[in-house]
Amino acid sequence: MENYITQLWNRYISASGESRSTDVTTQDYNMQAIRAIYATILELRSFMHNYIFQSRNEQLKYHKFYAPRFIAEYIYFIQVQKLNISSIVSSNVRRKRLEKERRDINRFFEKNLRISEYLAGGHEYLDEKLFLNDGLQLEIPFLDESTFILEAQLITGAGFTIARLKAYERLLNYIEKLLAQEKINETESNHSVQSTLNWTDTGMSLTEMAYALKYSGAINQGNVDVKTIADALAQVFNTQQVNIYRNKQDLYSRKNQSMFIDKLRKDLIRGLEQSDLGS
Repeated sequence: MENYITQLWNRYISASGESRSTDVTTQDYNMQAIRAIYATILELRSFMHNYIFQSRNEQLKYHKFYAPRFIAEYIYFIQVQKLNISSIVSSNVRRKRLEKERRDINRFFEKNLRISEYLAGGHEYLDEKLFLNDGLQLEIPFLDESTFILEAQLITGAGFTIARLKAYERLLNYIEKLLAQEKINETESNHSVQSTLNWTDTGMSLTEMAYALKYSGAINQGNVDVKTIADALAQVFNTQQVNIYRNKQDLYSRKNQSMFIDKLRKDLIRGLEQSDLGS
């Protein structure tokens, strides 16, 4: 069994692109990881339906170490997905949601302090009661992510609790990073100076400016998304954000795709000439 478990884990790591970091993940990466661990657990469940443990020691090892490792991955990425979905709300609501999640996780740790201490101490005297299918099972609180994995042959109640402890420890680190980023964002927002400059030309002109700055390499040597530039221009000049990608299609349809940039060039030359005459 040990060889199979090792091979299954390595295939999961390869399929998920798992970096084992607690950095904030992208939506695409998180969905990739969820699909990978879901398929892996299905494979594990199918294997366990037909597998006969060779000894009670092997059975204990599976339920105490192997199964929780896979289930913890699933729980973690499901919870991260929920947090990512909540990112569309306002900063204040998002921060309160993260703080509530942190409190809930800490309460779970407190509730399961005894089993945490048991594991941390490397104890074995309760293993048969906790991890054998015919032994005493701990109460399992209902969780959305448990709907298809809670079966005795795949994982015991104690094993599932261990999986949650592992997942929530990692999730807590993730939440702390999100809260730290929220604090930075709030600080920058509070200290930002409101610009007195107002954009008085069209949104298409701002779009031209954004693409010109992007392609010229004048900002970050071109290593920046054009929408980031457009949003920054809109913020500095107190105007609405433009639909940069839709406007690009309109630029393609125009006979003169650099109308505003050409005008800027002419205005610059004319302004310099008039300044020279007046000096």
